[in-house]
Amino acid sequence: MLTATEYRAGSRWLCRCDCGRETVVKADNLKRARSCGCQQYAKRYVTAEQQRAAALRWRMKKRAKPSFQRWLAEYRRSPRTQEWHREYRQSAHGLAKLAERASARRARLRGATCDFDQRRWRLLVEAYDGHCAYCGHAADLTEDHIIPVGEGAHTLDNIVPACRSCNSRKSRGTAERLLEKLGADADAFWERRAAALAYVYDCQEAA
Repeated sequence: MLTATEYRAGSRWLCRCDCGRETVVKADNLKRARSCGCQQYAKRYVTAEQQRAAALRWRMKKRAKPSFQRWLAEYRRSPRTQEWHREYRQSAHGLAKLAERASARRARLRGATCDFDQRRWRLLVEAYDGHCAYCGHAADLTEDHIIPVGEGAHTLDNIVPACRSCNSRKSRGTAERLLEKLGADADAFWERRAAALAYVYDCQEAA
């Protein structure tokens, strides 16, 4: 609500809004003006979530335009774009992102919870010093689920780094069964697992 407080030259009034701000309004607009503009802004963008939703609607509306679709099709068909995609898929970062997306997709298809990303994977590998969580060998590591992803989840608490040999031997079994096959100490495995989780959580809090 605007309240006229002082007359200004040129048929203008200095008004005070309920929010505390002052603004100059023409005399012809005094009956129509209800605020300094704060109500309109608050009505359009009440929360950050609504701002993101409004931005998403704008992007979707833009993408629906035929002119944008034509530009996007030409961009994807261009030799330069295709060459860039090939180089990205062959890079270390591109291969890691593709592996992350494939793992997340498998988890979603099996109805498992998914909140594991590449940053957490790098921290987890650092926590194990680049060694397999089962046999302790330094090798090409892969993501292995302690509880099979169809029964568990694709989360940090359920993933350990494992070499391809251990991952293949474990298959859809549990970590306990694999440790029995390898003759490894189960208590040492779980102690190191707890230390690795603590390391990852500490790094995330520090960041």
